[in-house]
Amino acid sequence: MRVQTDLIQEDYKQLKKESKEVLGLDGFLYPPFGATQDYVEFHIFDMSGNFKERSKSENYTLEDGKIVLNIGQDFRDLGYNRGNYRVRYFFIRPNAGSGDEIVLTKTVDGNVGQIHSGNPELTGVPMGEFHVDDEGNAFVGLEPPLEGESLSLDIKEWKYQINAISSDRKEISLIPQIIDNVKYKDNFRNLVDDKTLYYSTKQDIPQDEIAEAYQNAIQNFQNPQEAIAQIIADNSGGEVSFTGPDSTRIEFNSRVESDDGFDEKMRQGKVVVKNAYITEYLTQPDIKENSSYNIEDPIPELYIEIVKSPDTRVVDFQLKTKEGGTFNPNINGVQFYWEFGCGHKEEATTNSNASHEYDVDGNYTPSVYVFTPNFSDEISELRTPTGRVVDILDTSLAVNQTSDDTSTEEIDSVFNGKIIRWDGSTLSPQGIPQSIPGQQSTTESRWYVQDGYRRWIGSSYNLNLLRNLKGLLAEDDVSLYSILINQIPVGPIIGGGTFTNTTPPSLDETLTADSPGIVGTLGFYGQDDEGGNQGESDDDVDDDPPQDDNDDDSGPFTVTIVNSPIIANETAGSMVAFYGDNYTSTTDSDQIQKPFDAAQIVSFKGKAMGATGINPFMGFFDDPDFTQPSFTPQPDAEDLVDIFLNSSRTFFVKVETGF
Repeated sequence: MRVQTDLIQEDYKQLKKESKEVLGLDGFLYPPFGATQDYVEFHIFDMSGNFKERSKSENYTLEDGKIVLNIGQDFRDLGYNRGNYRVRYFFIRPNAGSGDEIVLTKTVDGNVGQIHSGNPELTGVPMGEFHVDDEGNAFVGLEPPLEGESLSLDIKEWKYQINAISSDRKEISLIPQIIDNVKYKDNFRNLVDDKTLYYSTKQDIPQDEIAEAYQNAIQNFQNPQEAIAQIIADNSGGEVSFTGPDSTRIEFNSRVESDDGFDEKMRQGKVVVKNAYITEYLTQPDIKENSSYNIEDPIPELYIEIVKSPDTRVVDFQLKTKEGGTFNPNINGVQFYWEFGCGHKEEATTNSNASHEYDVDGNYTPSVYVFTPNFSDEISELRTPTGRVVDILDTSLAVNQTSDDTSTEEIDSVFNGKIIRWDGSTLSPQGIPQSIPGQQSTTESRWYVQDGYRRWIGSSYNLNLLRNLKGLLAEDDVSLYSILINQIPVGPIIGGGTFTNTTPPSLDETLTADSPGIVGTLGFYGQDDEGGNQGESDDDVDDDPPQDDNDDDSGPFTVTIVNSPIIANETAGSMVAFYGDNYTSTTDSDQIQKPFDAAQIVSFKGKAMGATGINPFMGFFDDPDFTQPSFTPQPDAEDLVDIFLNSSRTFFVKVETGF
């Protein structure tokens, strides 16, 4: 239903918005959720649906385009430690006004609500002098006059008022406050205006010129935004043309390289060229319809195949169809515009392939625009020659292998298609194998052998899913001793994407030495070459492994974190915490402990108490003399470190001082 207001019908149509739109799509809703002004709000209800309270969440994170909520911590922050509740989350981007305060005159020459003081970037007017009494009332001048009374002022927020709410609570009517300010009124009108002006830049504008214009405008009581806009207009413009009579592509012929052109907010919009006029036209003679003419087919679904030249940063690109065929329509008027993701581009070409040499190692997202006489499309999906989809192009020259073997042939193994596990034996010369680099295995760890490579299964959910898909039973798991496990090279971890044919590689993809995630062998956990157990053993690995029926105790156990003590001119002291707990500083306790009931991954972190950059956090050590690092590499300050533990262990924190 329509909110009852004094608006005429035409104005009401401009305000009416009924569609639900998602932040981050092309157009004026760009960028995606996570911009500086965005925030997450949650409402708490009891199980009967009765509202209890609301609050802003400070515990969410943005990971790979997803919003990850920490609902438990949100409840704990508000004092909810037990009970059953319902919660509803809202993801909000403010669109009207702000919480900034402004100071207004009450009446000047018969006008009310004029800006006396406020942020010039917000109001467009210089700041005036005022003071506030003990009751929070504002007055003209930096302090009260010696005689007479000060002129009183009003303090308001740069916001708009809700005038009415519809009965179904789906529409609201906004009205401005009595604030006599051009920018305030323009911002209100722009709430329903999705037009964006774009000026092509014909020459770079010195930043000192803009700064000088801004200062001059403030001193002369002028609108600084208008002065800046005039400078931009003086350095903008140039010729604009269409690439052909029937083309929808336009070019700004005098645009400098620093001008980025149209941005994402303008995508899927309408281009309006003002003051355009016809200079000449061509009369076409009457023609007969060509009965053999075929309507142009749309551009098919395409992807970019990437092929890296060995030991170089040269990458070859080829457009291909979803069926894997080379896309080369060989039609007049078809052009390709390659962008390699590093700032380099290839101007319009008729070739559906390209080659580019990158300057440095890095991760890039190349793309290509395809223009036909009647269609255009941007292609950005990347695939390897085997058809695997990748998110980025890695131009690194480093080869992630431990040997000189660059063969791409499949490795044959008697364990292919089997799930293997460690038998738990640690008697010499055995050691504890690693699940992944830097993480020790347990007897509960499982690997799946694919094309001769062992792929660690990182969760029980993925393990059960793999068993169901491959028809493998737990009693069929193959138990191996450490040295034999270490002879099987390591392949990419089995994650959720494995089962959806995205990264990491799927179960049906052939793994070779150049597949992503292949790292050779890992050796034993926590032992080096001097101990004789790092990497491969020189002993006869065909002998039966030593018998050891004693598994490590899996709990209960206690983890102790010893704070770095404050010692004058030596250490600055530290602060440590387990996951979800508050920091404990050196001055509060010399150590903290936490009990655990069973073997699990334990998460904790630390940071220096002293000044940042002067007293660096060095990490965790296994001894109080800080000679045996607990982790390689050490975590950064305030970064959680995760380690699998099944028995009691003590970590000593080290902080160095710059004093």
